[in-house]
Amino acid sequence: MRQRSTLGLIAFFLLLDALFLRWVFVHFGHWGFWDWDYQQTLLEVSRLTIVEHGQVPLWNPYLGGGVSLAGNTLNHVWSPSFLVILMFGTLAGTKLCIVLYLALAQWGTLLLARSRGLGTLEATFAAVVFSLGGVYAQRLAHGHFEWIAIAWVPFVLYQVERFIEHPSRQRACVGGLFFALLILDGGPYQFAFFGVFLSLYCAIRAGELRRFTPLLALASASLVGVAVAAIKLVPVLELVTRFPRATGDDPFYGAPFTPSTLDLLFQMFLSRTQAHDPSLWMPYVLNVGSYVGIVPLALVLLTLTTAAHHHRAWIAAGALALWISLGAAAPIDLWHLLHTLPGFSMLRVPSRFNVYVLLTIALLAAAGLANLRARIRDPHRARLAAIAILLTTSANLVVVNGQVFKVAFSIPPLELEAKQGFSTHYAYSPFIARYREAALYDVHPNWPSGSFPAVLENRGVRWPFKTIPFPSHALSSEDMAYRGEVWVERGKGRIEALSMTPNRIRIATDGGAALVRVNVNHDPGWRVAGTAPVSLAELDGTLAVNIPKGRREIELIYRPRSFMLGSAVSLVSLSAVALVIARNRFRESPP
Repeated sequence: MRQRSTLGLIAFFLLLDALFLRWVFVHFGHWGFWDWDYQQTLLEVSRLTIVEHGQVPLWNPYLGGGVSLAGNTLNHVWSPSFLVILMFGTLAGTKLCIVLYLALAQWGTLLLARSRGLGTLEATFAAVVFSLGGVYAQRLAHGHFEWIAIAWVPFVLYQVERFIEHPSRQRACVGGLFFALLILDGGPYQFAFFGVFLSLYCAIRAGELRRFTPLLALASASLVGVAVAAIKLVPVLELVTRFPRATGDDPFYGAPFTPSTLDLLFQMFLSRTQAHDPSLWMPYVLNVGSYVGIVPLALVLLTLTTAAHHHRAWIAAGALALWISLGAAAPIDLWHLLHTLPGFSMLRVPSRFNVYVLLTIALLAAAGLANLRARIRDPHRARLAAIAILLTTSANLVVVNGQVFKVAFSIPPLELEAKQGFSTHYAYSPFIARYREAALYDVHPNWPSGSFPAVLENRGVRWPFKTIPFPSHALSSEDMAYRGEVWVERGKGRIEALSMTPNRIRIATDGGAALVRVNVNHDPGWRVAGTAPVSLAELDGTLAVNIPKGRREIELIYRPRSFMLGSAVSLVSLSAVALVIARNRFRESPP
């Protein structure tokens, strides 16, 4: 009986997800516009660095004259999602990740809800509301690929609750591993915002229980998570310290109006215009959109009025997250205070806290459904009523939020030039105009993109969209001063051979002394391989090599110290976690 119930639950979610992601499957072979172009560019650079060149993806030569790929906040190389990219390619892999991580979010929410004493039907309702609520649809439809990481949030909270009930090293390590997965799959928003929410939740739980165990759970999960994810965090910290991103004072994300608190709340959770005509999409809608509909909110109200004392920590933490997400529309702007803290000044959209508000709504609504079901005396009628509410809510979310994916992949594959050696750069991508001509829908104009097809041609773009404000010093082939990817700036020497791959540059000279200029941005991570008597320098912001007399074959490699340090910390931390878990399992196993 239990096996049939499990199979029925799996079949239900398979059908639901297929309907919800219908536009992803319809446009499965198409490219993405907006942030998707940038995300797929980074993923494709990482993929071809491994597959075509056999190198660790550390340097990205394709954007703006070159920048650290290891230090990019959106780098996915060390996350589980990148395994899918390697197996199926960038285009198919990103779409499959949307499917897989949606299923992960549902599985994690089921576990979390069941751990709170909810039945299978109510836990299923919570999983539907959280995963099919507007946050996942809005983020992924607009190319915020790093938001697949919200699938790990319920798993972390589930392990934290298990640790609070029965503290152990194993539970601390497992919770930390899920936190690390969230960091590796996610960007700065997930790490920073979830850290704030988890801190609020654990602090409130500590006050509720009058003991320090929740704070110990927070400390252990955070410590293990940061240590295991150091391979990503340390290079990111090094790069953003050198090139910090300044955010403007635009609390309502490009909206042509100033919404009141009630207007913003309505737009977040009740406005069906989130699935409106794609030509009207704008940053305000995509950032605040987290539509759930009236039924889950009514069930939340039922929980608040009848059983609030059973859910104090979730209510308080969710209310504070909602307060922060309102930004300047709140009576007191908590986001402004948070934004002054180190690291948070680079994050510009407070409404992205609504993912934790949505999870709170999902759990409280499921509790309300259980309460409603208990009020109906006939168990058979109570079950039928709960199933009807589940199916009605699921259908509503599929119709409204599933439609948001319609414009996610709206660019049919364009005709490209034959792939050649990496030797030229576009000043601006010529694909931007072609994107707008080929798009299936009248999409909202956005920043310069078009980098993904340039990478497929093995070409870089000097002035692309970039999330890290590093200066672009390398020249495009359209620049009058351009003399190739490597040239002799001063001296009598000549270059006889050149080989350029993402992390390695090989140069052979004829024996004359020369100052050789390399057409990539200077970065302290570049090294000279071996013991060649040459030195690196910076010349007008680009990399330069002082080469003495004598025939030389020089190899330059990109290997930043921050990556080496982060790798060492991650390796040691992961080994320690594996040892703790293995010892615990050995002790628990029967003789």
